[in-house]
Amino acid sequence: MIIVLNIFWFIVAFIFSAFILDPYYQGLYRVHHFGEYLVECVIIAMLMLLPANIARRKGRSFSAFAIYGILLWIVALIHAIMMSSDKVKAEPDKYKSCPYCGETVLKVATKCKHCHEMLE
Repeated sequence: MIIVLNIFWFIVAFIFSAFILDPYYQGLYRVHHFGEYLVECVIIAMLMLLPANIARRKGRSFSAFAIYGILLWIVALIHAIMMSSDKVKAEPDKYKSCPYCGETVLKVATKCKHCHEMLE
């Protein structure tokens, strides 16, 4: 399912980036540098989906962050990097919070990988 979402939002981001770059590639410049234009559109589209993939790994909505990343890329990237993981809420049977630092760790862990305290 995530592959289908990535492909769909990549196409949307590609069209959006082509729309943004189109004024810079007009006339003869467009004819001679069409390959460069396509490469730039692909790179920009991939960068626009970076916040969505980071947010998905933290348990957040891929599509919401894909829209957010397309419209406000740098803000979405900072937000996706800075937000805490939602794994405890997504899979409560596998994860728990460390009582010392509050980070997410596996329930079977005996030592926190973040603060290195021993767990019960």
